[in-house]
Amino acid sequence: MEPSLKQRTLGNMALTAAARLITLALQLLANVVLARSLNSTDYGVVAYAQVVISFLSLVSEFGLNSAAIQRPTLSAAALQTGFTLRLLLGLLAFGLALAAAPLCARLLGEPAAGDIVKLLALGFLINGLAFLPSVQALRALDYARYTAAQVMGSVVNAAVTIGMALNGFAFWSIVAANVAGIAASALLLNLLVRVPMRPALDHDSLQHYARFGGQLYLSWLLTFVIMNLDNLVVGTLLGSATLGYYALAFGWGTRLCEMLGTVVNSVLFPTFARIQSDLPRLRAAYLKSLELVAFLAVAGYATLLGCSADFLQHLLGAGTDKWLPALGALRILCVYGLIRAVLEPVGSVVMAIGGIPVLVRANLLAAIVKATLIYPALLYFGIEGVAVVVTLSYAAQYLVFLPALKQQLGLGLRDFFAPQWRPLLSGAIALAAMHALRAAGAQPSGVAGFWAGAGLGLTAYAVAFGLLSRGAAYRELIQLLRERRQAT
Repeated sequence: MEPSLKQRTLGNMALTAAARLITLALQLLANVVLARSLNSTDYGVVAYAQVVISFLSLVSEFGLNSAAIQRPTLSAAALQTGFTLRLLLGLLAFGLALAAAPLCARLLGEPAAGDIVKLLALGFLINGLAFLPSVQALRALDYARYTAAQVMGSVVNAAVTIGMALNGFAFWSIVAANVAGIAASALLLNLLVRVPMRPALDHDSLQHYARFGGQLYLSWLLTFVIMNLDNLVVGTLLGSATLGYYALAFGWGTRLCEMLGTVVNSVLFPTFARIQSDLPRLRAAYLKSLELVAFLAVAGYATLLGCSADFLQHLLGAGTDKWLPALGALRILCVYGLIRAVLEPVGSVVMAIGGIPVLVRANLLAAIVKATLIYPALLYFGIEGVAVVVTLSYAAQYLVFLPALKQQLGLGLRDFFAPQWRPLLSGAIALAAMHALRAAGAQPSGVAGFWAGAGLGLTAYAVAFGLLSRGAAYRELIQLLRERRQAT
């Protein structure tokens, strides 16, 4: 990757990552308040309703944002056509949500689930209004404005969540905060990136959106099965309380990989799309992004895995054991989160070079594995069995993506794992350090014990990684920060 693009890409990744760290901190605070205020049934009702919303979001989005960003040149007519389609599909998704709400309530046996679906469906209408400024900002690699809007949405979401939860609104605090956060983000994005809203239906543009978006839609449909079949099966067969334990474990087990996925997809996909015809630069950019993602993902998941019991009992449970039934699933899903985080850059590369069929094949394989194994796993091993199946189904995608990387970019297994061995070994050292702290009886009790264990894990990880890389990674980061400061 040429120096200017490399600095700009890593700078944008740093900016987006900083925004996501702020978001993560706000989510941490809000979710701690929720975990202490709500019970597992509350979590389960919302998680079940969100299965319906996740499915209908595929109808609302239809890959339009990605299709607009990926196109080498985008005329005003093409942009406005995408906006028109997004509004129409948002209306369709909203109508389907209203129709599906009663069925959702009946399947779960919770009347409130239907009302939650209706309220969350407002997000389909609001998100349509953010299409123009988001596409414009991402195509221009203007992440300052884009991330500002994302942070605003997170601030509003956290404020509404905490305020309503502390005042006894139970699961409605999650629902109202979701809609308020989406609205705040869309409003600020339109204020910062002003693009005229003019309905249009350009024939050539419609063909592009239908072709690219249609292929991506199929991939996303399979992704929906991968991401939501577990919630649907657990909620339908075992009820909202058990689903609540699983949903909490899945939420915390995937929070970091979702943050990294947002950074990777929002920054790297537009960057990769710009250099899609220059395979050597694309290859170098992918390997650098993989190294960074692996470093961050292993640090986070090794730490959470090492102090997961204290996390559930003291941080979320306020010293009680009400969330400990989620412990086994959470530990398994930390492995899932790591696998998923490392795969995120692959998806960005594949989409950038138009290899949507590869995504479809990978997601189809994962969906088949999950659909085949999830029922017997739940029947015999409970939510821990479901967590194992989820992990295996996502890992199965390596069987498709690794050959694709070999064919498209000339990357073999050694190239793929070379950026990861130092983070993985450093993570193992961090886990050993946290275990030694507990075994020696030196870990404080209560919340202080969680923070002590987490702090030791992160410190051990950073030191081990620095020694294994001989400080090269840290020196490169410092050099990039200096160059960026000089450039600005």
